[in-house]
Amino acid sequence: MAYDRTAMLKLLRPAMTRILTPLGRALVGRGIGPNAVTAVGTLGTVVSALLFFPLGQLTWGHS
Repeated sequence: MAYDRTAMLKLLRPAMTRILTPLGRALVGRGIGPNAVTAVGTLGTVVSALLFFPLGQLTWGHS
């Protein structure tokens, strides 16, 4: 039996679209561009790493 690799994508894409489309429109409406979203995400990642590394908690994103 072959595994359908697109099954999860077919399941998750509509749900994520319903969540992310209004969020994206709200950000654009406030004048926040994709570069700002990337910069904030990068900063959040760096800050999280600097906070969790000394505590030995690097597995938060790992299952």
